[in-house]
Amino acid sequence: MKSGLILVGVIVFLFFQGEIVFPQDAQELSLPEVFEYPPVKERDPFSPLIQPEKKLEEEPVKKEPIKEPVKEPEKKPLPVITRSEYKLVGIIWDARGSIALVARGVNTWLVEEGMTLDGLKVARIEAEKGEVILVGEDKIIKLNMLEI
Repeated sequence: MKSGLILVGVIVFLFFQGEIVFPQDAQELSLPEVFEYPPVKERDPFSPLIQPEKKLEEEPVKKEPIKEPVKEPEKKPLPVITRSEYKLVGIIWDARGSIALVARGVNTWLVEEGMTLDGLKVARIEAEKGEVILVGEDKIIKLNMLEI
């Protein structure tokens, strides 16, 4: 409270001494002049460096009539042939996989699943059943072990 009284006293003293002068004209009360940046051909240093992306005008989307999907002709199941010129001679299997011994006439092949034999893919070797399945483009050949 005491410091507030001292401050008021100092202000009153300076006012009567003529040290504090209040402007009389309206000109003296106006704000300072605003600086305008002169336009040049270079980039404005006050504009932001990162500009918001401008949306490109999109072309109107042309709606085409919905086409029904073309249905492929249904494929008939391939015929399964159990009697053929191929003979299953034997199957050897262990933890790593199975190998079949297939013969045709005087030719004999050792085949694994996935191999191709005369255009026929060895689809499956079932050792416990004694079967080998060969799949061709137009037929499925199922070979069984010969019983003695």
